[in-house]
Amino acid sequence: MPPLRKSLPRLAILLCVLAAGAVVALTVGVPSPGLVRRVADAHPGWSLAVAVPAVAAATLLLVPRSAVAVGTGLLFGPWLGGGIAYAGALAGALLAFGLGRVLGRPLVAGLRRGRLDALDRWLARRGVLAVAWVRLVPVLPFGGLNYAFGTLAVRPVGFLAGTALGILPSTLVYAWTGSAATDVRSPAFLVPAAVSVLLGAGAALVARRHRPLAA
Repeated sequence: MPPLRKSLPRLAILLCVLAAGAVVALTVGVPSPGLVRRVADAHPGWSLAVAVPAVAAATLLLVPRSAVAVGTGLLFGPWLGGGIAYAGALAGALLAFGLGRVLGRPLVAGLRRGRLDALDRWLARRGVLAVAWVRLVPVLPFGGLNYAFGTLAVRPVGFLAGTALGILPSTLVYAWTGSAATDVRSPAFLVPAAVSVLLGAGAALVARRHRPLAA
């Protein structure tokens, strides 16, 4: 049986898992921020135990990382909220990477040609730095890239280290922005929002100078 046909059932499983998670996320009621904050204040230990896995699940379901980090900043404050968003994003990213490696890598291995081969070699050679460069660009889809990295020649340790380095600045900025979201005209909101834009622009310039296919 050709490699592509062998890999199709695995791809179907991955798509079914994502679809099922999306259905659950859309049908289950979402509590209000005020209620979540009151519960967090009353039960801080339990709220932390729930918040990090919830962020990881949101990452698996491709919920934008910026929205999640802003939300945790709003609910838990800039530092605790940023830590929750950071830990949950790393956990979710590693799980998605594993799914991509197990279910998607054989499929991509049967399709590799030209530019995709060059990208695979670049990622294998640059490792941590390659992942960190990609992660520094906030506009790139964090959730989708987790699965995509799993299908490419990136080692798990390099993926995790590069992700940890690359998302730290923007995660803290997003959480800081969320913690000040009650007044969008205050410097506490405008400054991190501006920093977020500058981070994205700077990372885009770096990525442009280090194009993988030219390396």
